[in-house]
Amino acid sequence: MQDEIRIDRRVFEALASDTRVAILKELDERQNTVTELSDSLGMAKSSVHEYLAISHGMRSCWSC
Repeated sequence: MQDEIRIDRRVFEALASDTRVAILKELDERQNTVTELSDSLGMAKSSVHEYLAISHGMRSCWSC
């Protein structure tokens, strides 16, 4: 079975955020906790959590 990726406007908007891209790069290297991401990126935990929640919600439009 071949994976299909659909990209729409929301994906481009999400990737336009430098912070979200930085979080995704961190997560690409290894799994991190919100605290680890917060410390690594110098962000408040609540901000990291918000970015993760938005990214999680984007999954449905990233792939089938």
